[in-house]
Amino acid sequence: MMSQRHYMPCAPAAATLIAQASVSFSALMDSLEKQLICPICLEMFTKPVVILPCQHNLCRKCANDVFQASNPYLSTRSGSTVTSGGRFRCPSCRHEVVLDRHGVYGLQRNLLVENIIDMYKQGSTRYKHTPCMSTFMPLYEPEALKI
Repeated sequence: MMSQRHYMPCAPAAATLIAQASVSFSALMDSLEKQLICPICLEMFTKPVVILPCQHNLCRKCANDVFQASNPYLSTRSGSTVTSGGRFRCPSCRHEVVLDRHGVYGLQRNLLVENIIDMYKQGSTRYKHTPCMSTFMPLYEPEALKI
């Protein structure tokens, strides 16, 4: 047998706790968002790559733009840029990054950061505002255990 939901006005203390939790969650999401921002384009990472050995992240396109700006002499006659080998400095810590023959495309994609971004986007749309049912909280009556 299904139990019925009963609604009871939020007690002032409960309303305060809900408000504090909402503020804490919002602050947590803001802090997380700052960690997911590319230092070049200042947008949320798109196809983030890890720059070894400093472990900073950049969007793959931004890494390519930084690489091309640092290596203008690698242009071919047709105007396209050769992306094999070369060096550039990490824009976050200035550590020199030496690329192998695959160039920027040899940098490892950071799948962990990509997954965190996906979860962040889902969470920020799902939990933007958690109302208290117009100041009513659901209470559930416990069901009897059937053994």
